[in-house]
Amino acid sequence: MSAWRPGSGALSSPDRGSGSWRCWCWWVVVIGVSVGYGDPWMSTEVCPTSCSCSSTRISCVDPERGINAFPVLQSEAEMENITDIYIANQGSFSSINDKDLHYYKNLRNL
Repeated sequence: MSAWRPGSGALSSPDRGSGSWRCWCWWVVVIGVSVGYGDPWMSTEVCPTSCSCSSTRISCVDPERGINAFPVLQSEAEMENITDIYIANQGSFSSINDKDLHYYKNLRNL
């Protein structure tokens, strides 16, 4: 068995070219992203337009787009999954009350 050399195709099987190996790696990445590997981002319909959201986090940090009220998702089910809400650099945002937090049942960090 010879040592691996860049461009040698040593990672592919003998009956397949190195292009097959690259294709296989690409599919692993695509499938991983599509089934939610890691922390997939929510669709823009669910997340407030001035924030960015993942399945467990809401982040509102852009002072130009800014928020003036506590971020609320369109779905109660989505709000129950949120564990972290991060708000920074928001000059027009001034308070949070119990009503704002009611549907964020799994919130750990604010």
